[in-house]
Amino acid sequence: MLYDNLKSLIPDEALCNKVLTLFNRELEQRDQKIAELQDTLARTVETLHGDVREKLRLEEELKNHSDGKFRIAAELAGDYIYEAIIDDNKICALYASQGFTKLTGYTIDDINREGWQHYIHPDDLPAAQQTIREIAPHKPSRFEYRIRCKDGRTIWLRDFSQPIFDEQGRFVKFIGFSRNITAEKEASLALQRERQLLDTLLNTVPMGICFADEDGTFLSVNKTLTELLGYDKSELLGNHFSIIIPEAYREYAKAAHRTFMAGDSLIITSEMPVQRKDGTQRWVRITTQKFQRDDGKWYRVSATEDITEEHREREEKNKLLDLLARTQAMTHIGSWEFDFQPLRFTQWSDELFRIYERPLELGLPSAEEYAERYLSPESHRALQAFVANLISTSPQAEGEIELPIITHTGGHKVIRVRQVIMLENGQPKVAQGMTQDITREKLLEQQKEELTKQLIQAQKLEAIGTLAGGIAHEFNNILAGMLGNVRLLERKLQHEKPVAQKYIDQLVTLNHRAATIVSQMLGFARQGKYEVQPLSLKACVDNVSRILLTTTDRRIRFHLNTAADVPMIHGDPVQIEQVILNLAKNAIDAIEPLLGKSREQGHIEFELRYEPIPEHFQNKLVQKTGDMPMVLLKISDNGTGIPKEIQHKIFEPFFTTKPVGKGTGLGLPMVYGIVQNHSGHLFLESEASKGTSFYLYFPAVSVSAQEPSASVATQSFDLSGIRVLVIDDEAPIREMLAEYLSELGAEVTVAENGQAGIDAFHTLPKENLFVILDLNMPDMSGEQVLKVLREIDSRVRVLIGTGYLENEQKMRLNGFGAMQVLTKPYSLDDIIAALLPAHDTA
Repeated sequence: MLYDNLKSLIPDEALCNKVLTLFNRELEQRDQKIAELQDTLARTVETLHGDVREKLRLEEELKNHSDGKFRIAAELAGDYIYEAIIDDNKICALYASQGFTKLTGYTIDDINREGWQHYIHPDDLPAAQQTIREIAPHKPSRFEYRIRCKDGRTIWLRDFSQPIFDEQGRFVKFIGFSRNITAEKEASLALQRERQLLDTLLNTVPMGICFADEDGTFLSVNKTLTELLGYDKSELLGNHFSIIIPEAYREYAKAAHRTFMAGDSLIITSEMPVQRKDGTQRWVRITTQKFQRDDGKWYRVSATEDITEEHREREEKNKLLDLLARTQAMTHIGSWEFDFQPLRFTQWSDELFRIYERPLELGLPSAEEYAERYLSPESHRALQAFVANLISTSPQAEGEIELPIITHTGGHKVIRVRQVIMLENGQPKVAQGMTQDITREKLLEQQKEELTKQLIQAQKLEAIGTLAGGIAHEFNNILAGMLGNVRLLERKLQHEKPVAQKYIDQLVTLNHRAATIVSQMLGFARQGKYEVQPLSLKACVDNVSRILLTTTDRRIRFHLNTAADVPMIHGDPVQIEQVILNLAKNAIDAIEPLLGKSREQGHIEFELRYEPIPEHFQNKLVQKTGDMPMVLLKISDNGTGIPKEIQHKIFEPFFTTKPVGKGTGLGLPMVYGIVQNHSGHLFLESEASKGTSFYLYFPAVSVSAQEPSASVATQSFDLSGIRVLVIDDEAPIREMLAEYLSELGAEVTVAENGQAGIDAFHTLPKENLFVILDLNMPDMSGEQVLKVLREIDSRVRVLIGTGYLENEQKMRLNGFGAMQVLTKPYSLDDIIAALLPAHDTA
């Protein structure tokens, strides 16, 4: 019974066992003493022969020793043990161990005088009274309460009590055990206050805090996190954290959680989107730390910061930086920063790496590497002088400079550097600037200068060409009249002595030579290609070579190298041969002064190829030809060469380096004009004392040359029945044609201008009517007259005569209905050859 009572009073098993051990030891000692007393009593009884009074005394003493066992155990238990009864709802102590007085300062008499309830803290009294009511029937109790000690202190007690009943089951008293738990309570209250403070902090800190297990299930969340996510606390607790992760990031977040919990890192920070309950998204920065508790399991606590605005601003900033990078890439401008103390670059934009063709993985160059790798000594000195000049100007100097650089891969570029230098105490501190790649800009400037020179040259050529064209036109009219009159004279004197024919033939030959000169003048003026036909440049070179071989110093050799697949070109053979002849004669003039001195022999080489124009030549063209192949005629010599400083002038009219009487300065301008008139391109490469090469590129054709038509014998034809209207502002030509055609039987009408010709056309019968129309007339041109004649009679047959004609104009005239276009000075045979087939067809 005593053991069970102690067990119920002392739940702490170790303490209970300690008390029982001491109790049993005391009992053993008491039992031994009782045994000794019993032996003594027996001997006394035997001695006194049954002294009854002594026996009763000894029995009473034995009883007293048995009642003291409980008290001995109570004194050994620590804190205190008590016995009490309930009298008129008041607790009255029957016994209290010495620990009671040590702990509270009160005696049993103090307690019984006022009643135990009097010393209980008022806040705990209602619970104490309820406990008394429960003890009285038969219930054991456990109760914690505060009492006021005699010295004024308040302590906490934890009380265990057990009711005691007699043999009839009636409540007699209760015994109890009380322990001082003030330190434990204060620690618990302190912990509670700390928890309350922690809860307050967690719910007021502007960060979402959550506590989760190893799987990621929410165990605790603070108010800030619920407000951030829009969930109630109960909706998050017990759920996996992935419910707040957008679908697109969910699997990634789960995998990241598993990796973190299984890894060695104890803390990690990441940024990711979360999804609120209403479906909207926010960006957060999450710092997570994992830890292991006493149960051996791992947990994680996370601090979540809403960075939506920061993320938006960062995205905007990144967009601006990306836009800046694209802008820099489009404008070829890179930015940089340079620190003078120490000398080093602190920033280089990506575009700057591209400008210098420096691999990104190499990082920023040092100041020494930059100067040695990317700058020539001249550029380095120029940059140093530029920086020194800026530093000396003002506290915040700004300026720009253009420099040639060498790229990381060995290329060459030109850059424009604009920078500002900040000074501190008169010393340079930081330089910031922009570097622009202006290589293409510089190339375009060079091309512009080249084109400007070409334009000026073209304007000069055009002015002289206009003059030459006008003169050639007049000469053609004169030559046409002269040739016609010579033919008339030949017809008149055909029965005279043969000696007259000799002079007539000489006049015709001279007329043709003069016509050739006029044709060359028109080629120089880029006006007209008279005998445009498919032709072989090789044949033209052969013809010119045959002419030159007989008159050229034999120490000068001619070579022709031609590929097998070179096609023909469209051109005027006379003009093309004139170009080749002119360039070859210039080559001879450049070689002859060197013969017997620095040259034992000279050579002039003609090369024919079919290939695209190289890029270094295409850069000089306004309109690129790309990869389209063209026929190349290259004429090279090993003569004196052309000095670089005058190469841009050689195509200017009247510019020559030859002595007076040796050159007119019109040869190369004529070459330039003819090549341009044939839709070709002309380029020059030359080096003083080494030689010169001219590159002539022409469009190719694939058709073969046509055989020239046979001349017509004019004496054997009769033009009777044919009417001819001659419209020409040149009287000699009108009169010559009228007389000549009339003698052949034609009925001829003449008109001195376009309007007179139209008036005459109205009056003439249209049957067998032909019109010979001059193209270039004042007031009303031949084209305008042709249009009017076609309006009057769409079947009108018109021969056009002109001193010069461009191909486009010829095509246009044929489109207007012209039968044929004859170039002055045309022969009378050409007129008859045009009239007779048309007359026979009619």
